[in-house]
Amino acid sequence: MRKRTPKTYLAMLGFLFLLLSLSAAISEKIRTKAMDLLSPGLSALRGINQHDPRDEEVQRLRLQNQLLAAENHKMRELLQADWGGFDAQDDVAAAQVIFRAPMTWNSYLWINAGKEENRKLGKNIIAKNSPVLYGRSLVGVIDYVGDRQSRVHLITDTRLTPAVRAMRFIGKQAHLLAKGELHGNSKPIGRKESLLLKGIGFNYDFEDGEGPARDLRSGGSLDPARPARSMPIIQVNDLLVTTGLDGVFPKGLEVAIVTKVSPLKEGDYSYEIEARPTARELDRLSYVFIIPPTGFDPEDQP
Repeated sequence: MRKRTPKTYLAMLGFLFLLLSLSAAISEKIRTKAMDLLSPGLSALRGINQHDPRDEEVQRLRLQNQLLAAENHKMRELLQADWGGFDAQDDVAAAQVIFRAPMTWNSYLWINAGKEENRKLGKNIIAKNSPVLYGRSLVGVIDYVGDRQSRVHLITDTRLTPAVRAMRFIGKQAHLLAKGELHGNSKPIGRKESLLLKGIGFNYDFEDGEGPARDLRSGGSLDPARPARSMPIIQVNDLLVTTGLDGVFPKGLEVAIVTKVSPLKEGDYSYEIEARPTARELDRLSYVFIIPPTGFDPEDQP
């Protein structure tokens, strides 16, 4: 057996040092080029365990119904639809999850659709900042688009903070209450507690089209001219939906269910919460749906 010389070890150390000294931009290019090359093989491997196409169709129909309902709600308000101008029946692309690194399990995953899929569809649906969904639940947002694959930034990452508000159904009536932001768990590495979301800044200090400003503790109206039924502005089991105020996600997408509301302390002006994503398959996704980014014209040709 041939022994390695000191020069061999020095060369290996030099190579490792070179890799560690690369800039973030160069490292990103290397990773994305690698995914370009590996994408067909990864897709083939995923194809060994194909998902049930009937399940995919059910999820697609649920998403389309949700988007159509939101558009109808906007029409009733005599406002332009706040869904980026796309058509809920046609402007939805499906993609298969092809790679998810253990060290970034709660932060990113890769899908097998990119610029080539846009050319097939004749529309730029898959683009940077395109919301990614499972059924009618928010999964994340695309932050890189390659030729045959794209990277999805997940809502369970600490750096993605969708603006949301509490929705509570009393009978058949939906009440939109406290507004705040969600982000992933403070321990993004590994799968443990990956589905735990944290919420900050939840209050209803300013009136909007859904109702008057409400008292933080009693939930009563702060405007005598706009009386409203007193109720907690946020509580366990409330549904959290996107507000559209973050400039990334359209209004009305389901995000999470509140599981814990921390008690207010003296001087607090908002609630902190914990929640679990409504996409319960988030830890074992095999496919997702993509819609055009907010403010993007899907009729633009790729």
